[in-house]
Amino acid sequence: MEFIELAGFILQFSYPYAKTVYGFSIDAYIALIVAGGVFLALHACKAAALFIMAKKQGKKKLLWCAFLPFANTFLIGELGGEVKFGNLRLKHVGVVAMLAELVFVACRGFVLGYYAYAFHNGLTYFEVENNMIGWGFNEGVLTDGMYTALNACEIAGYILSFVVIIAFIFVNIGILPVTGQTLPMISRGGTALIIMNCAFGIILSVNRTIEIKDLKLKAEKEETTCSTESSSAEEAREATSFPHSR
Repeated sequence: MEFIELAGFILQFSYPYAKTVYGFSIDAYIALIVAGGVFLALHACKAAALFIMAKKQGKKKLLWCAFLPFANTFLIGELGGEVKFGNLRLKHVGVVAMLAELVFVACRGFVLGYYAYAFHNGLTYFEVENNMIGWGFNEGVLTDGMYTALNACEIAGYILSFVVIIAFIFVNIGILPVTGQTLPMISRGGTALIIMNCAFGIILSVNRTIEIKDLKLKAEKEETTCSTESSSAEEAREATSFPHSR
């Protein structure tokens, strides 16, 4: 799930209007690669923490779950133990959480993957009207079936995102057990801050690289323009001086 959330955030800089709004844009596939790198760093820290927690609780048979995506969600539920909602008790909340994460990743991953493909191949456009920026797919790109599938996956992703937000609220008010899941920019803790700072550093580094490339391209265009103008001036001088030489 962390990869999907990171990809969704960084992919904002690949939208058709990114150059206008943010002043720079990055290729959609590069955005996914950056999200993958940040996810690996996050996953390594998360796996180490879950491994230690599982070892302390004596769940030696589940130690391997700490290192695998989706399986570590199941492990988090097992570490949290039984969850009570009034008279209702959920003993294996990890199974429910893992299945929900699978559905969320499948739906949201399909949407982001198609967006990345469309952005990379220039299949989208954007327009500004009444100080509002909107974007869409070029005519003929989306079939009726693909349009329906994208909308369905978007709705499912939003619903599950809302459920995740509710889960974080429940953790903070003590209804759900605390299992070490951090909320970016909100949760406190040394490791969470370090990882988030690394993520922002990668994004700023990409921005700086793009700005340097833009400056180089601008300088090359100016040099080409200057050389063209100088050559045109020389030709004009030669043309005007030729009759006098005769």
